[in-house]
Amino acid sequence: MIWYVFYKWLDKKGISITYIQVIKDMYEEVRISMSMLGEDTNGFPSHVCLHQGSTIAPFVFTIVMRELAMGIQEEVSWCMHFAEDVALHETKEVVKNKLRILARNSLSLIV
Repeated sequence: MIWYVFYKWLDKKGISITYIQVIKDMYEEVRISMSMLGEDTNGFPSHVCLHQGSTIAPFVFTIVMRELAMGIQEEVSWCMHFAEDVALHETKEVVKNKLRILARNSLSLIV
C-alpha cells in the first residue's frame, strides 16, 4: 500500500512517468544475489518493501502520512506537561471526527 500511495502522489504532482518507473525498478521485484568464496549464488527475490536505511524511506513515509492526514491538520491543540504526558484540548466528538476523516482518507488511498 505504501508504494501505491506514493506512486499515486507522484503522478498527481505531475512527476514524469519515466522517473516513477525508475523508482519502481529500484524497489519492485528485486532479486538479490550473494557472493561467497568467489562464487555467486542464484538470485532470490527480496520481499522487503522499503528497508530501514533506504535513502528514499523518510520521503515516502512523509508523503504517505501527509496524504493520510489531509483534512485533519490544523493548529496544534495539545499541551505537553512532561516528556511523556500529552493533554488533548479537544472534545471526544472532535477526536472521533478526525479519526473518521483519517479512516476515510486511508480507504480512499487504497481504492
